[in-house]
Amino acid sequence: MKKKSIVFAAALTILAAIFTLLVKIIDVKPVGPNGSEVGFSGWNFAVYEALGFNEGLYKITEYLGYLLFGFVLVYAILGLVQLIKKKSLKKVDRNILCFGGLMVIMLIVYVLFDKLALNYRPVILDGELEPSYPSSHTLFALCIAGGVILLNKGALASNNFSKIISILAMFLASFTVVGRMLSGVHWITDILGAILISAALLSIYNLFLTLVEETRKKH
Repeated sequence: MKKKSIVFAAALTILAAIFTLLVKIIDVKPVGPNGSEVGFSGWNFAVYEALGFNEGLYKITEYLGYLLFGFVLVYAILGLVQLIKKKSLKKVDRNILCFGGLMVIMLIVYVLFDKLALNYRPVILDGELEPSYPSSHTLFALCIAGGVILLNKGALASNNFSKIISILAMFLASFTVVGRMLSGVHWITDILGAILISAALLSIYNLFLTLVEETRKKH
């Protein structure tokens, strides 16, 4: 495992943590709905005022989120088939197990931030304020698509179906992130925070994939 990769993963994790902390202490003002406080308020409010709220994009990105979880289901089924055939978790492709681990950690991060409620949406949906930092759709889209792409670069790289899956995942994730930002359902720092956190998680995930590959070559 290369030292540079470890340093890069650590740097991204620290950067994501620092940015998250800054969101709670820099220029915090009650500019959100019902007087909810928002960090980087001047910047966030200016971007929201410029973009406004686009209900169409909001709904489209909601549905795309469901499609992205379809990729998780594909690899979950693949892993389950291997488990049934080989009758041992140890014999399931370790790259797929790493992907499953990434999904579990992603969900833990989502639940943690949902409970912390560092920021609330700039718009009220379903009649109540909802936590918005980081953007869960951005987090899910980038972690799922990035996880799939990194997974398919490894042991599954020669499979044409895997390549098609990677391209489709990249397209859906890109559209989801941009669409979520333009829909106005999140502050811009919600999107940026999700990008940084996703990058940190993916860099750590990539370290484990590298370790698995190195172990495979030794044996």
